Amino acid sequence: MIMNKKLIVMAGLMIGLTASYANADLIDGLRNYWNFDDNLVDQAHGMEGSASTVQDDGEFRLDPILEPGIDFGTGKFGGDIEQNGSAEGFQSDGYVEIFRSDDTLFGTNSVLTTSMWVRADGFDTGWQTIVSHGEGSQYRFARAGSESGLSYAGGHTDISGLPDVTLGTWHHLLGITDAANGTRLYFDGVLAGENTADAAVLNDDQNTLGLWIGANPDTGFNNREWLGGIDDVAQWERALSDAEVLQIYNGGVNGQSLAEVLVATPGVAGDANGDGNFDFGDIEAFFLALTDAAAYAAAYPDVAISLLDMNADGNTDFGDIDAFFVALTAG
Repeated sequence: MIMNKKLIVMAGLMIGLTASYANADLIDGLRNYWNFDDNLVDQAHGMEGSASTVQDDGEFRLDPILEPGIDFGTGKFGGDIEQNGSAEGFQSDGYVEIFRSDDTLFGTNSVLTTSMWVRADGFDTGWQTIVSHGEGSQYRFARAGSESGLSYAGGHTDISGLPDVTLGTWHHLLGITDAANGTRLYFDGVLAGENTADAAVLNDDQNTLGLWIGANPDTGFNNREWLGGIDDVAQWERALSDAEVLQIYNGGVNGQSLAEVLVATPGVAGDANGDGNFDFGDIEAFFLALTDAAAYAAAYPDVAISLLDMNADGNTDFGDIDAFFVALTAG
């Protein structure tokens, strides 16, 4: 009886905390965020609750002779950066450089999540790069060699073998480096590959390079510049959960940038059907969320799945069932 009372109190407290800011936890650990809405400003530095310590604004790097190979364009959300790849054989005519800082280095704990939306308009060189801090024991997102899929190396060997990208279509790409669990790569909200054989280690002393978006700083004159659009690039100093990855992806599918997903939205913990109440009418939707997250997101696009993380462990899964029913019957 005492234990049940404790669970009821804990569940009630959680409902109260979650009601005001359904997506508040997602900003936890956010270090960098560039939305490319006609600017290269690090938006995370001005966000309350972020982990940003440095204003990591970017700069366009252009060849002094060649026509610029990069510019702002129409992105997945608002603006983006548009690149022309190796047009006419040139691969050094435009990319974004973020100067090396404490917020672009993740070797202290070797835990990093990087999220982005990317559109490929074609491939005209191998290992065409989206985001990179270098080779070896650093992190890099790129075309997988000469394939039509993408890859991630983050203190580990490349994860590749992803589905081919659809040219001209925006895709969500998210990679995680976790010293305790290796590396993982998500494609359009789904775990597409992982490498858990050995610990992943990011070595900040391996090079003195900055962070480049749309090119690779560690490949000499051949920068392997991207061909297409890049939008909404963000980095966290922690590993996002599967539920959080899906939350970002589903938000994007519904036209929401990360900034919009992060905005505090009213919600009630356990309100799985989104009617504003937590009651027995939520049971069916709750179990749909546990058994088929994609179907749940399609059926209830306006409900943050994080509201169903009833045991507050960062995931919405079968581990939430007990807390769900304790809170339900307590009401």
